[in-house]
Amino acid sequence: GGKRRLSPAEEEEAARKRELSIVLAQYLTTGSPDVAYPLAGSIIASLLWPDSMSCRRAIRLGHRLAELTQANGDYDTLLGRHLFHAAVFSLVQEPKWLVGLEWDMLALARDLYCVKTLGVSSTALMYSMAQHTNNLMHQQPHLAQQPHLLAASLPPLPPLVVGAQALPRQVLLELPGMTPQAVDAMETALRSSTDNKRQKDAIRDLLRQCADVAAQVEGQQLAAQQLGADGSGGGLSQRAAREESALRCREPAVLSAAVMAVPGMLGPAGGPSFAAQQASAANAAAGDAALSGLASLFGGE
Repeated sequence: GGKRRLSPAEEEEAARKRELSIVLAQYLTTGSPDVAYPLAGSIIASLLWPDSMSCRRAIRLGHRLAELTQANGDYDTLLGRHLFHAAVFSLVQEPKWLVGLEWDMLALARDLYCVKTLGVSSTALMYSMAQHTNNLMHQQPHLAQQPHLLAASLPPLPPLVVGAQALPRQVLLELPGMTPQAVDAMETALRSSTDNKRQKDAIRDLLRQCADVAAQVEGQQLAAQQLGADGSGGGLSQRAAREESALRCREPAVLSAAVMAVPGMLGPAGGPSFAAQQASAANAAAGDAALSGLASLFGGE
């Protein structure tokens, strides 16, 4: 009943296919601007397109794109700004078509943030933290009851170029109600966790509070237009109900709401909503402007 072992010929053929797929993937992302430009734009656009199947595939391609190009500085803007912005924008807007895909989108946002801001993949970060914790617990067993001391002794992260490091943080700080303290708290939670879900929870708790602010502003605009403040009439872009959204399935557990400075960040009643303010930026990210991170790679402006 177990899995059949491959014959030597089958193993050789499987290895050949893996090698071919790697070469093909590298060509698609770095081989030619005529291929890479449309591919990158399609991935970003599909993260925002109101179709679950397209979005699911785009998330997988986004992971692959980041994996292949994370060490290439020419992709910093594409990964750290445009692709990360598309993932975060989709999550904060909480559209109904995204219900069921939020955790996958959170994983993409988490991986992009870890790679570009912390300088290490989320998997490597968790492994490093687990190894560090195990070594420290073996040397000092009493630290099991003092998690704050464990967090204070985190291993150092590799140094990054400031410009590349700042891109995902800039995206987060542009969100309504966001503060540098909140982003710092999220980064600490990412660095101090050895659990995959808990890492995604750190970003989810952060974006939940931004979604609350965005929804409140949208409610003010809808009320001014006499459409009701419940998001009715939104069509495909209608905000998911609270019980549907993965951002709201439980109370924040990783971050403290006290670090969020929401008052004063909502803007005037009836003013442009966060969705309206960001729509043009999202559309641009899905078009030619989203590809500026690739321009220098191929000698463009």
